[in-house]
Amino acid sequence: MSTAPKQKLKPASENICFLFTKKYPFGKTETYVHYEIDYLIDQFSRIIIIPIEEYEYGESRIQENHKVSIFRVNQNIPRRNFFQKITSRLKNHGLLLQILFHSREKLKTLLHWNLYAVRLVHLRAQSSAIERLFNENSVKKNVVFYHYWLHNSVVTQHLAKIRPYLSVARAHALDLYHKDWPSEDKASFLQFEKIKIQTCDLIFSISQHGMHHFKKTFPAFQNKFILNRLGIEDKNTEFTPKSLIKESASGCYLVVTCSNLTPRKRLPLMPSILCHLKNPCKWIHIGGSEGAEITFLKEECTRLGIEFEFKAQQPSDAILQFYRETPISLFCNLSYAEGIPVSMMEAAMFGIPLLATDTFGNPEIANNENGILIPIDFNPQQVALQIDQMLNDSAGWAAKSLQSRNIYLDRYQSAVNMRDFMDAL
Repeated sequence: MSTAPKQKLKPASENICFLFTKKYPFGKTETYVHYEIDYLIDQFSRIIIIPIEEYEYGESRIQENHKVSIFRVNQNIPRRNFFQKITSRLKNHGLLLQILFHSREKLKTLLHWNLYAVRLVHLRAQSSAIERLFNENSVKKNVVFYHYWLHNSVVTQHLAKIRPYLSVARAHALDLYHKDWPSEDKASFLQFEKIKIQTCDLIFSISQHGMHHFKKTFPAFQNKFILNRLGIEDKNTEFTPKSLIKESASGCYLVVTCSNLTPRKRLPLMPSILCHLKNPCKWIHIGGSEGAEITFLKEECTRLGIEFEFKAQQPSDAILQFYRETPISLFCNLSYAEGIPVSMMEAAMFGIPLLATDTFGNPEIANNENGILIPIDFNPQQVALQIDQMLNDSAGWAAKSLQSRNIYLDRYQSAVNMRDFMDAL
């Protein structure tokens, strides 16, 4: 396939976007997609959102109208007879042989052969529904396939044997690095790297690190790879330089984390750092829900004499309002692997210094100029010493705060990044 369209998109009145997500607009994840909808509406005459991994179709976060609609693909899969099912399985084993030949994980592909074969049966069924949708909407229109993830939907497009005007995908973390991403759930991931890269005309990496990985790993396709960072709307346009202050109610400096509670985030390591601080600090965690993980954190903080407050899952606007009104001294991310999380963009937007591990995309948003960059396998006492040094230097803290805001302005404004994304189409 060509590595770029032969010409730019025609006027919006002639363009339709098939936006493939995992579950959006259902559920609470894929926050980034929500940020992009308004920009896509300006570019395309219609947007058809296809949540490829959604089956329940509960409450939607968007209102359907003449511009935006939802195709519930898993409710539109055509029934197949016995002969069609057998033919589908035979085709899938032929495809798996191709995948095995190109795979960077041949042993894992063999070990999970049946798992991949079963998944391909479902993806092939989805592809029939997508093909029908495409045929209904492609007459005298340019249909652009926008895969928000370099994941199952790209495989579905490949199986459908259809050729949109343009096919693009974003690549974030696991969907970008595949076997090179340290994941607790790699076994269940479709390792169809080569097919996905061949199927797309353009692939947008959300980080410089990711783009370098692509070009090094797949040099034959390097013209397909483009750096286009994600971003968020500036909700802090009235920003003024900050001063380091303690929370009046507790008399403590506030340290914040904001994430889900998966093992990758390594939240249980936070108390091992905070217990060594000389300065009085209070830890506030945002995200997740009450359960065994939070119970453990509360008990551990009580045992070590750390003041801890848990805020459950919050809407984005509520988090931003909290950042706006609260004197936060430090935002922390201890993950062993990250793309570039929206949580750090939000903190940077409000000029909050960042502490993060030196892993994958993290150093592109967090460094020693706007916070503290630490090794993945860090020494808690050493990290505590670095935090104390920062808190003991109010002028240095203010400089880090300003630099945090600047890195947001330079790299993570959605208006700028989405304009660049649209220009590339």
